[in-house]
Amino acid sequence: MSQLPVSLSINIPFLNNNHALIAQKSLSPDPMLKPDTVNVQYKIKNNTILNIIVNGIDDRVIRVTVNNLLENLKTIIECFETF
Repeated sequence: MSQLPVSLSINIPFLNNNHALIAQKSLSPDPMLKPDTVNVQYKIKNNTILNIIVNGIDDRVIRVTVNNLLENLKTIIECFETF
C-alpha cells in the first residue's frame, strides 16, 4: 500500500459499550472501494467511544469518506433510538 499522507481522527461517544460495539461492527464490514487511496480503522476507546481513523491521499478523499461514514453512523444511531 502506498503512503497515505492525510489523516483524520474522529471520536464518537456512545451511551454504553454495547452501542459503541454495534456501531463498530456495523461500519467495519464495508470495504473501501479504492484501498490504495483511503484506509479506515475503527477502535473502541474507554469502552464507550468509537474512534474512527481515516487516512487518504488528499483532503477531498478524506471528506468524501467521512461524509459517507457519518451518513451510515446517523442511520445506526436512528436505529438505536427506534429500538
